[in-house]
Amino acid sequence: MNAWGVDDALLFDYVLDTVEDNFPSLNIILTTNNHPPFDVDVWKKGFPLHKVPDEILPLWEGNTDLKTLGHVWYTDKCIGDFVDVMEEKVPLPLFVITGDHYGRRFINSRPTFFEKSTVPLVLYGRDVLDGISLPDGAAGSHIDIIPTLIELTAPEGFSYHALGNDLLAPHQDFIGIGKGIIITSDFILDLSQGPTFHPLPTKELPPELPCTKKLKRLHDALHGISWWRIKNGPDLPVGSVHK
Repeated sequence: MNAWGVDDALLFDYVLDTVEDNFPSLNIILTTNNHPPFDVDVWKKGFPLHKVPDEILPLWEGNTDLKTLGHVWYTDKCIGDFVDVMEEKVPLPLFVITGDHYGRRFINSRPTFFEKSTVPLVLYGRDVLDGISLPDGAAGSHIDIIPTLIELTAPEGFSYHALGNDLLAPHQDFIGIGKGIIITSDFILDLSQGPTFHPLPTKELPPELPCTKKLKRLHDALHGISWWRIKNGPDLPVGSVHK
């Protein structure tokens, strides 16, 4: 155990021992070993690398050492082992894997804007997602996770409020809004520097870019609603909504 908590393997073992298959449940699990102090003997756990692979040497600057990268590998391994066991234990499991913030450790000092500002989202459910896939160009933010899960699991006609969108719904203009940043199917917009448009991996910026003022208004409106709900509750004052 360290300042962040117990070893990831022990944490997942606890969840496996305590989650039952006789009623539905939502379980939020925060991994810890991909955080300092990086004190797990990852080689004893099976981490296969003892030197930097030749194929990434041209990119390697030593900013992050092998032991730290081994902890990222170890957390990934623990998640994978947990999924393998849990999907055999409970009926219709759905796994949602994401990061609570963007990466802060890189193999060199030149990460792209995409690499240093985005987080992954993995949706996996062998039976729940059978025949379902992310639409082309899917992009979003953390506020889109809950409506996506509700649309997957709630009974037809279920009513709910959400600031985000269902990421699995086809034929939509994808947009994800974070703190000072917007991502779409075509670009990332950094509102804190300029504003500045950045390309997505393997793509070039579109020849015509949207109005940054409109996008910033949308960004500010979403954050304003979030602030209001936290400070004042869910009800907006009469006459406060303007188009």
